[in-house]
Amino acid sequence: MATEEHRTAHHLRRLQASVHELQNALCVANKAEVPRRPTREALSADTNANKDPYSRIRANNSRGVIEDIERLEELGIVVIGLQGVGALTLDALCRYGVKHLIIADNSEITMADLDFMTYQVQHLGRRRDDHFATSLQSLNPDVDVLALGLSTSNVTGITNALRTILSLSGENDHSEEDRDDLSSILEENQQGLQYSKSSDMRCHVHRFARGSNTTAFLKSSTEVD
Repeated sequence: MATEEHRTAHHLRRLQASVHELQNALCVANKAEVPRRPTREALSADTNANKDPYSRIRANNSRGVIEDIERLEELGIVVIGLQGVGALTLDALCRYGVKHLIIADNSEITMADLDFMTYQVQHLGRRRDDHFATSLQSLNPDVDVLALGLSTSNVTGITNALRTILSLSGENDHSEEDRDDLSSILEENQQGLQYSKSSDMRCHVHRFARGSNTTAFLKSSTEVD
């Protein structure tokens, strides 16, 4: 009997020691500094290429394929539809460091979405645009991400939201003529979105430019009539 009690006490001490070690490890992990992507302001010409998240992107300028790739820093892009193509496009644009990302797709992440590379089990039940607004901000702090919280089929709501955002941007950024031009583009974009549903993925891109500023509207759809 005494031997059995001794064994039980021994196992209990080992279990307590293991729990104590796990608690200490958890405290250390919680206090550890999480690596963060450096902001553009923290980088300089002297920054080692391996420590610069934009170094390989800028290298495209010298490869004869893309010119003035730094213009990505000035782009504001709207992505409507966050399924396979839309989600991957959004991820790439964020990594490249565009200035603004405005996203629309308030549908819920379901099991059927797990075949897309960007969604995992822990994301189930969340709104697609809300999920990306959080994850993209962590992915690249240089990018301003705004989720409209609207359905991809709510074309009027999306275009009205974009007009409101533009009107709040200030006279220094956009003149009245610029806003009129963008309104015309939005009207064209609205018609394109309304009639773009098909079994094929289609991408509608409209550009509005004033000087070096460009706003591109992307719509990706895999819906079947």
